Amino acid sequence: MTGAAVTKAAWPDLEPQAGFALFRNLGQQLELPMVETDTDFAMQTANAEIALQVQGSTVGLTLRAFNGVRLHALKQVVFARLARLGGSGRVCCAGMGSCCSGGLAAKPCRQTLPGRRWPLSRASLRISAGSGWWVRACSLLATGGLHFRLLLSQTGRALVWPHIAPDGRTVWPEGEDTLHRPVYTTRALDPAGKWLDFDVFLHDGGRVTDRTYRVAARDPVGVMGPSGRDIPQAGWIGLFGDETAMPAIARILAALHQTTTAQAYILLDDPTDVQPMQRPPALPCTGCCVAKGVI
Repeated sequence: MTGAAVTKAAWPDLEPQAGFALFRNLGQQLELPMVETDTDFAMQTANAEIALQVQGSTVGLTLRAFNGVRLHALKQVVFARLARLGGSGRVCCAGMGSCCSGGLAAKPCRQTLPGRRWPLSRASLRISAGSGWWVRACSLLATGGLHFRLLLSQTGRALVWPHIAPDGRTVWPEGEDTLHRPVYTTRALDPAGKWLDFDVFLHDGGRVTDRTYRVAARDPVGVMGPSGRDIPQAGWIGLFGDETAMPAIARILAALHQTTTAQAYILLDDPTDVQPMQRPPALPCTGCCVAKGVI
């Protein structure tokens, strides 16, 4: 594939067949197309490519992705797997200043919570955040992936950003600076990048729940993304989850082609938590809801 963002690395102490086997196993698990010879290995996803090449006494690695954010996510998967084999890679980034050693991880952005909000059900709250930070973040989130990640500091602590280590992996703050990193589904997005909606499942002791309702909750939070896969497309799709999966299931159903057949099973503690599920008019879908049952 021809990617908009590329990273190259060299592992002088990586045994080629061990490296090939490591990613062959990953490709088999994900059922991805792979090409392998004695000196080359390549694996391709819908939005990225991983390639290893034997170059004399070293193994070269080339990563390509649709954009810089996708590339950063790919690097974390690849470098984490390579770390299992030991050794270190010399990473050279192309066209991504923030991905190099010492830079910020995936160009995180700042915002404050809460934004405009309204209840969807007994246990679900929609937040619509806009202006400033979201203008830039929405432009990234619109490029792919259903989800994004919030970065929340501990109460009373300043937000410390993750950074990139010399081996290309993200180094997250630890101890009292450890970040809470919940993942949320983008429910709606302004094409002009001025606002973004996401849903919060409310529960006692939840850090996002507490942050959402505290009067003084104007301290900054961060966002990283997009992440996750794009909207799946198939002739038949089955979706399963609990209340926390409802935003992703609802968004997938709304985006499916009207010739697709789908079934969505959502486990609920309370039938009042059911939400309307938008879907194409011709889409057959289960339509009942009971406590601790299914939609």
